[in-house]
Amino acid sequence: MSETDTDVTGRRRRPARERLLEAAARRFYADGVAATGIDTITAEAGVAKMSLYNNFSSKADLVRAYLDARHEEWLGLYRARLLHADGPREG
Repeated sequence: MSETDTDVTGRRRRPARERLLEAAARRFYADGVAATGIDTITAEAGVAKMSLYNNFSSKADLVRAYLDARHEEWLGLYRARLLHADGPREG
C-alpha cells in the first residue's frame, strides 16, 4: 500500500508521514519518548515499519520532527495571542 492509498471505505488515507507524526505525538505524550518504541508507533499509525524508515532515517529523526512540529504549534499560538492583544500586558 502506498502512503496515500484508500482505506477500506474507499476514502483517501492521509500520508504515512502525517499518520506517523500524529501517532508519535500521542504515544510520546502518554508514555514518554524513551518508553515508546517504533513498533508501537507504526502499529498505532497503521503503517508498515518500512513506511517509517521511508519518512524518517531513525527514531531520533522522528523525535526531531515531532519536536519541530510542537514548536511551530506553540509559536502559532503565541503569534495569535499577540495579534489579539491590546497592549504589552495582554500580550
